[in-house]
Amino acid sequence: MKKAQFWYADFLLGLFVLFIITFVFNRVIIDLNLKEDKVQELINDGTSIANSLMSPGYLGFSQWANKAGRIGLVDNGKVNNNKVNDFQLLLNSNNGYDVSKFLLGTKNDYLMYFEDKNNNIIDNKVYGGLDDVSKINQIGAENIVRFTRFAYYDNNNDGKGELVKMNILIWVFR
Repeated sequence: MKKAQFWYADFLLGLFVLFIITFVFNRVIIDLNLKEDKVQELINDGTSIANSLMSPGYLGFSQWANKAGRIGLVDNGKVNNNKVNDFQLLLNSNNGYDVSKFLLGTKNDYLMYFEDKNNNIIDNKVYGGLDDVSKINQIGAENIVRFTRFAYYDNNNDGKGELVKMNILIWVFR
């Protein structure tokens, strides 16, 4: 009789270990799928933001501040300085960053900046979720996605613009 009890305890212990392994395996698979879904959401949002910023958009700061219009910075492949200034005004206004996220159709944080051919941030200006260039490398995000688009930019209106990179970062905090 003791031999049967010994095998019964081993069987229950083995079954318990099997259940634990199955539970852990399922949690890992579910977590992987959730992370993949979040990355795909960031990619979709980033594509949407990049397309919007690279478009002419419509209306301007006064309408954007009232959650009307579409934010766009580029006309015919050239960055429009007036629209960039309107975008900066919106971001500096009360609750402007949240309004810009609404107009760009995202709930995730984003950042946009221009880089010259030497990978220097033009005028040390960033637009969006951060107010300082030095904080870019300090973004504490679980997932971050970068998009790069190219456009002609004459940032000081002297007629001597150049082809620049418009970088868009989109992330979700941990």
